[in-house]
Amino acid sequence: MNKHVLSKTLLTFTLSYLFLLSGQQVQACTGMDVIITKITFTSITTDAYTYTYEIKNIGTQSVPLSQISLQNYVATDAQGSDQQAAGGSNIVLSGNTGVIAAGDTYTGTLGASPNAVGNYPQSSYPYLFVTVSVYPGTECDNTNNTLAAEIEMTATGTQSKHVADAALVWNTATKSFSVSNWSGGTSSALEYSIVTTSGTLAASGKTNEGQSVSLQELQNGMYIIFLSDGVSVYSKKIIY
Repeated sequence: MNKHVLSKTLLTFTLSYLFLLSGQQVQACTGMDVIITKITFTSITTDAYTYTYEIKNIGTQSVPLSQISLQNYVATDAQGSDQQAAGGSNIVLSGNTGVIAAGDTYTGTLGASPNAVGNYPQSSYPYLFVTVSVYPGTECDNTNNTLAAEIEMTATGTQSKHVADAALVWNTATKSFSVSNWSGGTSSALEYSIVTTSGTLAASGKTNEGQSVSLQELQNGMYIIFLSDGVSVYSKKIIY
């Protein structure tokens, strides 16, 4: 397992219920900024989930492929509860000199090991969260690095779950957030979960597009906001 992958986050459905993303809003910042835009399962066994992925560079600077890694976690629900490590690695060998230019995408295949650190069967942990990271380079935005998927394959072998696009605005002054431009089916009945980076549920409730949600009781730190309309999902990391 790559020693430099990000620690457990939201990841995400990503977000396949493809969190952080994912389901992340695509906004460019100045520098390197990569997101996962697609996960498609190609093989599912008791001890291994193989999937193809698509990574997009939405920043303004090329990203060396040799600096990109993916980390997998399995979870009990689309909000990322009780996440357990499921392996990960660099996406290419260290000697690879390729890059993802600004605006370009890269596709590849990776495997997740759901039982790498214990017994976490698909029946109890049906969601895979995948987080992309860049090392030793630094991204200009690392709040959109995670995508999540429900672990299933259709008869044609393609992923059927959805990640929503949305614009989530976190107001650090008022400790509140609001969501707009929800691409899922029902923006008037959204459920939200606020999860710590260690996987602890800190708050939850219901909201709708355009409504301001106040979060006044949290401790200072980093959290992941998960939103779902029951079918599509979205996630974003915030600093409280």
